[in-house]
Amino acid sequence: MIAGLVGIFIAFLIVFFVLFFGKRKPDQKIALQLNNYLALQGFTLLDTKDPIYKEIANTCKITKYSTFIEQVYRRMGDDYVICWLADFNGSTNHIVAAFPKDKNIGTWIMLLIPGISGVSGKFIRKSFELTLSSNFTRMDLQVLGQLNMEGDLYVKKGEAIPHLKNEFINLLPQCGKIVVRSGGSVVLLERISVTRTETWEEEARELLQITKLLRYHI
Repeated sequence: MIAGLVGIFIAFLIVFFVLFFGKRKPDQKIALQLNNYLALQGFTLLDTKDPIYKEIANTCKITKYSTFIEQVYRRMGDDYVICWLADFNGSTNHIVAAFPKDKNIGTWIMLLIPGISGVSGKFIRKSFELTLSSNFTRMDLQVLGQLNMEGDLYVKKGEAIPHLKNEFINLLPQCGKIVVRSGGSVVLLERISVTRTETWEEEARELLQITKLLRYHI
């Protein structure tokens, strides 16, 4: 019995050191597609020591986004970056735009899934809500009009409802399915691909278009 417990303890230590001290190896198929496409768009890969890594990590933590930063790309002249994030187990990958704000716009999260209603819509929205902690409260915003029926806004408890610019609200119907996460001074913008049938180049291309559209209106 003692030998069995010792074996379990050793196995736990191995898993612990692999997860927390082992060097992650990004999926090379995804890396190749993103590197090739973003390089053609003028983006370069940033060193992991760049301060933006910490800012993105902090925003993910604040908005309860449990992901690991695989790679970050920046284009000269732009004030935003494109991030490749992955779940800690590496099973799901995300392409996200991150950009700074001149002033703190509060801590909130918006999920928008136009075109998906009924049981499917409720399932996606409820599943998303379960990923958030009890620190966030769902708000009912009539100002969004029809969009209020196609998405949700969650605000950190104790904070006021964010002021959403009219330009931002008016542009949302052109953006499709997205998640916007505000950590106050940094915003993460992600396009949701429900079917995951697109290539990573297509994902990145669509995200760049949406980022260009919304960048100065959030």
